[in-house]
Amino acid sequence: MAAGQRTVTPRGGALPDLDSLRPIVRNSAAEPADVCRSTFESADRVASPRRPRLARGLLTVLGVAALLPLAGCRERPRPSHVLLVSIDSLRADHLGAYGYPKETSPHIDALAREGTLFERAVSSTSWTLPAHVALLSGVADSAHGVVDDEFALGSEPPTLAEELSAAGFATGAVVSGPYLHRGFGLDRGFDEYLSCMGFLDEEFNPRAEAPRSLRAMHEVSHGDVTNPCVLEKATAWLRRHREGPAFLFVHFWDVHYDYLAPEAYVKGFDADYGGELDASGFETNEAISPRMDPRDLEHLLALYDAEIAFTDEHVGRLLAVLAELGIAETTLVVLTSDHGEAFFEHGAKGHRKDLHAEVVRIPLVFRGPGVPRSRRLPGPAHITDVAPTILELVRGEPVRGDGPARGVSLVPAFAAPEALSGRWVASELQSGSLDQLAVESLAWKVMLDRRTRSVRAYDLARDPEERTPLPAAPELLARLDAQRQELGRASEAAAPLPLGGPPPEVEERLRALGYID
Repeated sequence: MAAGQRTVTPRGGALPDLDSLRPIVRNSAAEPADVCRSTFESADRVASPRRPRLARGLLTVLGVAALLPLAGCRERPRPSHVLLVSIDSLRADHLGAYGYPKETSPHIDALAREGTLFERAVSSTSWTLPAHVALLSGVADSAHGVVDDEFALGSEPPTLAEELSAAGFATGAVVSGPYLHRGFGLDRGFDEYLSCMGFLDEEFNPRAEAPRSLRAMHEVSHGDVTNPCVLEKATAWLRRHREGPAFLFVHFWDVHYDYLAPEAYVKGFDADYGGELDASGFETNEAISPRMDPRDLEHLLALYDAEIAFTDEHVGRLLAVLAELGIAETTLVVLTSDHGEAFFEHGAKGHRKDLHAEVVRIPLVFRGPGVPRSRRLPGPAHITDVAPTILELVRGEPVRGDGPARGVSLVPAFAAPEALSGRWVASELQSGSLDQLAVESLAWKVMLDRRTRSVRAYDLARDPEERTPLPAAPELLARLDAQRQELGRASEAAAPLPLGGPPPEVEERLRALGYID
């Protein structure tokens, strides 16, 4: 073990040997040329006497007036199960499926080969809470209003869990990070909302000191190792709901700093490091700075990659459960992230500071009934597209609407990728003193800092890493202004719940641990 590295015992027990993992059964439910929308077998199968609510219209279009319809397809059954996996802080370009040369993600890569991957997928923001509201509602940040940690999701907009519950699905979630606490409203629509947040567990051993209140909640969670707990609870839930129809949302937290992967994973990426660096206290750790030694930065990236590999292993084991239960071929699997992570590409570390590529470009993979196999689509896709895409694949009918700042179903793009080619998608950051907006297409990106009134553009065809800012041409400024106005109009209807502090359960636990008075 490198000097200064901590030993952390994961909650949920030791991980079995890597070689003991069952191979994931390949899903042959959908061939590349056959991307028909799934259809309901009968109204009786969809109806559920314990869920009499009517599904509300949920999701419409962000930047696209209409997408191409599918026609001439043979019918195929709807998914019996939906598994939505969100991996916190996972940037797309550190996965093999997105071209990363190191072997961080063999199981996610296999999932991508068995389904459809969007090469450009963009989050609504660069931090956890608003991004997950966008993911689970299909609504942009300005429209849902949960743009800072002093807000929670209100009674609107409808959530994916509510829609699927109304369609007769059992709904469950296993979550593991502080901003997924039910006090922020993300539990709405779930029959079961299971937590693996160690800082709320009596067995959790907090680190020495942390700031107070919401900051305390955030800091304490960084020392948590939750992957084994998430896998254990998600596996148990799937076993209980083998018959379906069932929807499970799984949130893996551990890729988020402080990067505490087991030593064996770290050695796999940087076996000969002899320095003192670890990632403890990441945000305030003065050793992690733009001036750090290049060798230490290399090790920091290795710690991040080790966390990705550690999490990928748990994703693989979760997918293997589907095969064990005999539901792999009838389960729609969607894997994505809420945001990425910065390592000084633009001067910052971590996230929630800007809207550059390293923090807003996320992976997006679909596998299952109605999804083409072995396809790579250029996009751009958006995190708000996940919910309407799932709903169209489950319902077997288009998800349409006429409101701004909402996601689109990507099902038409499975057959006609060019349907997205002229699309622009938006990311926002309205946290604390920050007020930023970025809009991008496959070719260009324009970024606005409202605080400094500065605008810069990037030619993504020549500069995909956004290293060379350019003056924004008039047509780009017009695009930026149109998106700004549309989001502004959407924000007028937002009705988030204001919070005076952390959720009461969290505050009580932090007080018991001595982190707040």
